[in-house]
Amino acid sequence: MGPGTRTGPSRRGNFHRRLLQRRQLRAAVAGGTGGALFITTHPAMGASSWQSIRLPAAWRVSSLDGVSCFAGGCVAVSHAGEILSASDPTVPSSWHRVAAGQPLAAVACSPSGGLCAAVDGDRVFTTHHPMAPAPVWHEYHAGNPYLRLVTASCPTHSFCLAGDQGGYGAFYQG
Repeated sequence: MGPGTRTGPSRRGNFHRRLLQRRQLRAAVAGGTGGALFITTHPAMGASSWQSIRLPAAWRVSSLDGVSCFAGGCVAVSHAGEILSASDPTVPSSWHRVAAGQPLAAVACSPSGGLCAAVDGDRVFTTHHPMAPAPVWHEYHAGNPYLRLVTASCPTHSFCLAGDQGGYGAFYQG
């Protein structure tokens, strides 16, 4: 698996998690239900190395549907339409929240963190500054209302590709 890819969904107990290994710190972050994040800095050591942190209850994050980490931090998206980011995902107070206003299915960031894209339906939200205290996310419509984008990959700081389950997609270059 190359940079910017994530493993498929796995189920354990009542939470749904998606993992992505953080390149520099060798950490992994999994999103759970009820605003929980599961984090380890030793992914190879198994279940006992995971710790749980809670996001602020006022954020009302029901579940995190996508997580992407890179050398400078992590970005997560929720079905409630929130985009969360942290420069140090192991510290609860380092997480910041931006409302996208619609459910989001996936997020991907370039290995450098110079470009992140969050997707759902026919919309793509992008930012070149995901670790800013209040990052600005730009919304783009893919131009096809029948698209249901569910995955994204940003292999470089200037290109992202998003796809749906039918084999169709959209790309962002800029």
